[in-house]
Amino acid sequence: MKLFLLFLMFGVSLSSMHGEDMSPLISALPATTKPRIDGILDEPCWQTAELSSPMVAIGGAAVKVPTWGKFCWDEKYLYVAIICNEPLMSDLQGRLQRKDLAQFEESIEVFINPSHDHSAYKQFRIGFMGETDTHVQNDIDLTLTSQWHGAVHHAADAWTVEMAIPFEVIGMRPASNCLWGLNFNRQRSIQKTDMWTCWSDTKGGFHSPVRFGHLIFTDYPAWLTDYYGKRMDDADSEFQSLLRRYPTSTKTQATASEKLAERRRAFVRNVGDAKIGSGAQCQPMIKIGEELVAAYEDELVALRLTIIGGNFQ
Repeated sequence: MKLFLLFLMFGVSLSSMHGEDMSPLISALPATTKPRIDGILDEPCWQTAELSSPMVAIGGAAVKVPTWGKFCWDEKYLYVAIICNEPLMSDLQGRLQRKDLAQFEESIEVFINPSHDHSAYKQFRIGFMGETDTHVQNDIDLTLTSQWHGAVHHAADAWTVEMAIPFEVIGMRPASNCLWGLNFNRQRSIQKTDMWTCWSDTKGGFHSPVRFGHLIFTDYPAWLTDYYGKRMDDADSEFQSLLRRYPTSTKTQATASEKLAERRRAFVRNVGDAKIGSGAQCQPMIKIGEELVAAYEDELVALRLTIIGGNFQ
């Protein structure tokens, strides 16, 4: 009974949580000036925003007609830009003039899971003609569509999308140590090959939040330091609390804690020295960060076991 109560007091299972695959990842930086939502990506914020990796076919293969995304934000809005290469623009324009293009036949969908729970998400969709709609999970929500803005611009060999989505509509505001689930996908029906493409491969239907990629709201070094710092702080706070509560049987664990602290300082130094400009370049440091968090949690598990063995048998 005492052992059972101790497990309830600790509130977690005796297993470490190892990191998930964080790819793909993209950074949204603050916009110095608010972009005009006209589909023309000529504002300074889009010139400096990170260009995503190109969308891939369902299953992960590269496609011949690429699509990219960019993101930035200010106090009220998440701004989205999507660049859709299109070698058949003249065909699309002809169908548009003949009114032979169905709603959302050619379209972009942006999926956002701000709580990063791989479950609750919203979908913001815009078509080639500028038509828009919004879904909460799989259910359409007509009231939300009027609360965000989107526009499309047609060029000779591409069409571009620009969106301004209020954080109030998304349901959460960003922080420097947060990680949001994100995906942006394209339906391209003008040609029957590679009709459905996605930034983060969903392996099937687009409504797959467990397979979304990730969005951060600062530069990569700041995010790495804040995100992993918070996760390590959470584990270390409980570790230190237990050390103070059960000091007589935990000398080995105290030494382990000091070694972990040195590893953490080295991680912060390495992040500061690294020149990280893209999600792909961030991946090696993510791996180290996940390993460090797992080490903190493993030492916390070991400490709990030591306390159980020394005080509750």
